[in-house]
Amino acid sequence: MSNSLRKITLSALSGVALLVTLASGADASLVTIGFSAGGAPGSLASGTNNVTFTNGTNAITAFAAPALATDLLDTTSLNLTTAGPQTFSVFITAQGLTSPTGLNTFQSSFTSNILPVGWTVTEATFIDAGNGLFTTGSPLSSATFNAIGTSVKTAPGNAGAGPYSLTEVYTVHATNAGTVSSTISMSAAVPEPSTWAMMILGFIGVGFMAYRRRDKQTGFRFA
Repeated sequence: MSNSLRKITLSALSGVALLVTLASGADASLVTIGFSAGGAPGSLASGTNNVTFTNGTNAITAFAAPALATDLLDTTSLNLTTAGPQTFSVFITAQGLTSPTGLNTFQSSFTSNILPVGWTVTEATFIDAGNGLFTTGSPLSSATFNAIGTSVKTAPGNAGAGPYSLTEVYTVHATNAGTVSSTISMSAAVPEPSTWAMMILGFIGVGFMAYRRRDKQTGFRFA
């Protein structure tokens, strides 16, 4: 086997190894639900990768899905009823995230499913390189709703060297009795396995074409 062909083969094997690593490199994260009516949030429930808190007709759920090598807050939702005017916040944090680290682009999808007239709900996402619980500050992305709707935003965030945490916060301003229902999904801009496969095949094809072109150029020629 020539050196050129050997390099192409090694590149292909390296690409396959990278694909396998990305597809199977996910690990567990601790997901915690918190609640605040004006003060510091108190923990309601926690679990590994997913957690649910229910109280009568009220329900708060969170699911951290291992997508590729990423444990992110894939979907969190709340469905809460108040008996009168009230302002409260629901915090959901996934801790112990190990990929992707460093500076990456994160996508936050905010949805308001049920919101009575006069109410508002602000949904926000935060990243903490220190892996803290219910850590807020400057939001990664945020959206405020006064009616049902959806908003998708992308923003760069620095996860540091890891492990790090992601926090999603719902802040509800209720003007009267009623029910609010909202969801947040959060992911990182990491290529899907099919995208990696196409990229790897493309690199192999380009390398093979270069090898063939060089082989033709160095072959014998008739005068």
